[in-house]
Amino acid sequence: MAKKTGSKPPTAAKKKLARSKSNRVLLGVMGGIAEYFNMDPMHIRLAWWAFVFITALAAGAVVYALVPTVLTLLAVAYLVAFLLMNEAPSK
Repeated sequence: MAKKTGSKPPTAAKKKLARSKSNRVLLGVMGGIAEYFNMDPMHIRLAWWAFVFITALAAGAVVYALVPTVLTLLAVAYLVAFLLMNEAPSK
């Protein structure tokens, strides 16, 4: 059986998420994320823009689906109000 030594392995420096000073396009946010995860910053930037594009399309699809429904409901509500309301008396 191997004998354990009393020395501890050197601890790795604690990672800190911060903006990059060397890998910047605008403010270094994506570069800092890439440095934190030891990745290529271009992959982080591409993933970010893919996320933005997909969520924008999804939001646009939801609005596209809801607008006709909302407009129909508003038109029906207006028609119901027209039928239920009496005309104001003339002075």
